Amino acid sequence: MGKLMSQEEVKRGQILELLKVHKITPKQALSQLGVSQRQVRRLAKRYQTEGLKWLISKKRGKPSNRRLTNNKSTSTSYKWSFCSVFLCKMTGLVRMSLELSIF
Repeated sequence: MGKLMSQEEVKRGQILELLKVHKITPKQALSQLGVSQRQVRRLAKRYQTEGLKWLISKKRGKPSNRRLTNNKSTSTSYKWSFCSVFLCKMTGLVRMSLELSIF
């Protein structure tokens, strides 16, 4: 099954189609798309050569490069180790503040 287009990609395609058939000017297109004049030229050129298919994000459906790991147990142990370090530091600070307030 092919990938579906997002609302933003559909809007971009409609604006580029209007630009292609000269219904709007490049200046109107750049204000509607929120990009620079050079970007509009680049988008219009690519739209004319490749059509709508290139508008669909290539990253959709792929895992993030920023993920920590695929193994949930490792991810959970990482979270627990972070929490334990954080709690140890916090209890140390509380203990220190209590000692200072006694004297």
